[in-house]
Amino acid sequence: MGAMRYLLLVISIVCLLKSSSAQPGFISIDCGTSGNYTDPATGITWTGDDGFISTGSSVANLPTAMQLQENKKQMSSLRFFDDSRSKHCYVLPVGASGTYLVRAMFLYANYDKEATNPIFDLAIDATLWRTIDFTLDRDVTNSWFKPTVVEVLVPVENSNISVCLIRTSSAYTPFISSLELRSITGSSYSYVTKSQSILENVGRFNCGPAANSSLVRFPDDSFDRIWVPSDQNSGLQTMSSGGPVAPSDNMPPSVVLQSGWISDGGFSFYWHSLPPASLYYAAFYFADLTGSKDTRIMDISLNGKLWYADVNATAFGNSALSVSTEVVAMGIANFSFAKSSGSSLGPILNAAELYAVLSVMNETTYRPDVDVLNILQARFNLRGWSSDPCSPVPWNWISCSSAAPPRVTGLKLSGVNITGALPDEVLQLTMLADLFMDHNMLISIPEDFTPLVNLERLHLQNNRLTGSVPDSFQKLRQLKELFLDNNYFNGTLPEQLMNTSTFMITAYANPFLCIPYQYVCGGENTDHTKLIIICSAGAAGSVLLVALLIFCCRRRRKLRPLNLTNRLGSGYFGTAYEMYNSDGSTTPVHPVMGTSGGGAPFIPRVDVPKFTYEEIKTATDNFRVQTGEGVIGPIYQGTLANGKHVAVITLSSKSTLTHDEFTTEVAILSKIQHKNLVCLVGYCDEPHRRVLVFEYMAKGTIRDHLYGKLTASEPVNWKQRLEIALNAARGLQFLHTQCAPRIIHGDVKSSNIFLNEDLAAKVAEFGLAKLREDITATSGFMISEFSTGEKLTTKSDVFNFGIVLLECICGRKTAKTEGAIENMNIIQWVKSSLQDGNIHAIIDPALAKNYNVEAMWHVAELALLSTDGRAVSRPTMTQVVRALAEAIEIESGTFVAIQPSTNSSVVTLKDGKDRERDGRSQRKRSSRRHVDRAHRPMKLVNIHLSPHRFAGKLDTATQRISLCD
Repeated sequence: MGAMRYLLLVISIVCLLKSSSAQPGFISIDCGTSGNYTDPATGITWTGDDGFISTGSSVANLPTAMQLQENKKQMSSLRFFDDSRSKHCYVLPVGASGTYLVRAMFLYANYDKEATNPIFDLAIDATLWRTIDFTLDRDVTNSWFKPTVVEVLVPVENSNISVCLIRTSSAYTPFISSLELRSITGSSYSYVTKSQSILENVGRFNCGPAANSSLVRFPDDSFDRIWVPSDQNSGLQTMSSGGPVAPSDNMPPSVVLQSGWISDGGFSFYWHSLPPASLYYAAFYFADLTGSKDTRIMDISLNGKLWYADVNATAFGNSALSVSTEVVAMGIANFSFAKSSGSSLGPILNAAELYAVLSVMNETTYRPDVDVLNILQARFNLRGWSSDPCSPVPWNWISCSSAAPPRVTGLKLSGVNITGALPDEVLQLTMLADLFMDHNMLISIPEDFTPLVNLERLHLQNNRLTGSVPDSFQKLRQLKELFLDNNYFNGTLPEQLMNTSTFMITAYANPFLCIPYQYVCGGENTDHTKLIIICSAGAAGSVLLVALLIFCCRRRRKLRPLNLTNRLGSGYFGTAYEMYNSDGSTTPVHPVMGTSGGGAPFIPRVDVPKFTYEEIKTATDNFRVQTGEGVIGPIYQGTLANGKHVAVITLSSKSTLTHDEFTTEVAILSKIQHKNLVCLVGYCDEPHRRVLVFEYMAKGTIRDHLYGKLTASEPVNWKQRLEIALNAARGLQFLHTQCAPRIIHGDVKSSNIFLNEDLAAKVAEFGLAKLREDITATSGFMISEFSTGEKLTTKSDVFNFGIVLLECICGRKTAKTEGAIENMNIIQWVKSSLQDGNIHAIIDPALAKNYNVEAMWHVAELALLSTDGRAVSRPTMTQVVRALAEAIEIESGTFVAIQPSTNSSVVTLKDGKDRERDGRSQRKRSSRRHVDRAHRPMKLVNIHLSPHRFAGKLDTATQRISLCD
């Protein structure tokens, strides 16, 4: 398919070059059409755009185009780009290096029936050209029905030139009506190649033509420059001559030079509302064809200062004269033409041009990196990506450095149906920090990853990878994350990965991989890898379990595999399993608290320091500053002897836990470490004096910033709230998915989500079930699991986290009396407020509309889904993480939607009646574009469970968030 596409492209370009032989150096593209035709007005051959771009959709037969005086045919069609790619590029072949004119036209004409005012950017190769903004016209509606024309003169040294439309907001869809390329030969505009600058046309005027004159372009102008009749100086005397003008390759066409303004004294010519630029380039053309024998010499001033002196328009007879140079102006360029002393005649002006000077972006992407990306595109059938990969904006599936030249620092190819082997060429991207190849169908990876010396995150989970885990991973000194879950690796996980590195590794759900039994992670003072496979505490059975596991790995033929999937019962931190013996019988084994065959309980090692009570008193200045009240006791601020700030929680003296039980709980907490969980850093265990010491979070809780003591002094904006929510969700996801057995927090609320100096969020007070008296006493939110007497599950945490999301949106308390079910009304209030589709009614006024409305809808519906009364209808915390990550992409305008499989299993939620599961998921994309996205019907989210990575699609009829496990 890729080869056929390439062949069609070559054939199309060959046909184009043949059809445009009458206009050498011309490429004229009628966007949104196919085939060739000749414009009867100009004789220019036009072609469709399907040979130049493979993305986007077309619209034809726009009726309003027929009302135009010029370019009717070209303006009656367009191509629009409503997916979430960062840029869409036309690639135009050029015959030789030199100066080229590039012209693009845009006629909106309300083609999508959405009455929007699109805003998007244009780029030439790696250089940002300009912003197309339909809101700039004072008569916005009128701007829909007249073409916007932009044009540049650009130096070209390569075999092609790319013109890219860049999406700047998810609210606007880029489009284009026509695109033209013209070769400018001879000495015309030599400034372009000499300065290696792009000249953007501000205005090109024909001065003094007859009334009601038309535009002048090809065939009168061999370069197809468009000369617009100027409406300035209508009261001046004009020169009109049919006399010949000596030919010149750097002058306007004769029909332009045969007319001009003449004045006995002087006149002005100006450009106002200049586009922002630090430098401009002006050119004026003079041809005195009056036949006078007298001299016509003039002085030219710019904004009151002499610019050119003694310009003699009669010095060359019937040849034209031009003056051109760089110009510095601010907002307006007013040129005055005055008769010089000693001149017999007053000034004359036949034509004028003004350009904004744009610097060419020469720092294109590092060429070897581009070569690798081209290989990946061909190997993985990644179609539609062209132009410079990094500049001016990167392709969606890569990230780039800001260095010169830009280097590829990230490959983000999660869930795009990649099959086969990961090519060795990836190892040539030596600046890679992120390599995300998860949720594909890869079967193999290179053995030696050592060339990727800058690699920090390697995600390979959810593929079909086989073979042994490469030893080279241990040599990646910058590595922070290594995710290998849900594959078919075999052998034993290299011990060096756990002993010599400092990164986080997940490798669960590899049925043929033997993994040494370890706790979830080392203590704060250890430097070995945090192996996220099993979260548990030790007991006498743990020693036996380790020995049996090692024995099974070495003697697989003689013993049946160790089976820890048949649960006999679960505790808050540990689970009892059946273990198969060699004779086929089973033995109950509890990795944490139970025993197998008797014996005294084994107390696991605690990986944090133990303090005396006197040390705790000294650290807290005798418990002088209380900062809050936790679920197990008051929280005090303290400083350890080494200067480290800490939070100290004192436990109730009424606790019934034995010394061994308390030590076991502390050991468990000491081994659970994640960047989004508040870490235990020490403890105290003396008679009736039990203390837990946690890391100190300097910025308090998210509740403090939303509607607490820090609301006025340290407010958080919407982007910060999204990042905080995502951080907290990741911490909970870790507890739910990376620990076996999973850990249920049981008391998620905004006062348990703490912030550090950088406003990074960490969840606190997890894993404290056995240290507190009543799990329902401080939960803050009454959910159905409590009222029905059911056990808490991970979905209970999801419910409470949904409340936190509503707090982030609304900036208000959940209830007048927290914990009382009759006052817990934020869910009902939000649902009621959203029924009319106006989300502004619930949004925290402190945000002052500084947010992306689609991202706000995304989170609001996720929150309502998470707080569904039925636990089975709530998403998992993994799905919540993905939804929040997508909301951040929507907020920042970088969201890439990957459609879920048509075979996805859909769990349809209800908001009063069942929703149909049919083709409505493929509603026309234009329905997503609204002038005010805040107003639309509120529909609950649908969940797709498919093999693809999480993708989302906002829709005005039904908000659909696709969340994939």
